[in-house]
Amino acid sequence: MDEKSKEALKLSDKNAKLQVEVERLKEELAQKDEELIQKGEELPNEREALTDDAANSYMARFEDVVAQASGIYPGIDFSQLSLGKTVVDGQLMDE
Repeated sequence: MDEKSKEALKLSDKNAKLQVEVERLKEELAQKDEELIQKGEELPNEREALTDDAANSYMARFEDVVAQASGIYPGIDFSQLSLGKTVVDGQLMDE
């Protein structure tokens, strides 16, 4: 075999190996793409769960503070207090 034929065989072998690697990488990329799509679909549910956890934690803490205030000041009616209220100019108002 002459030198050019040997070089052509080497290049052909290298090309075949690179084609195999490209196919492997395509499959890996498709798998990663599928994982990203799945995570994207799960994100709204996770966001909602975290928001619910934060709201429940805030509500529980609010109720604890009202209970403590009721214990310290038993003569005061705290029943009008809620998370949707705020004090404006000394008056309890809806937010």
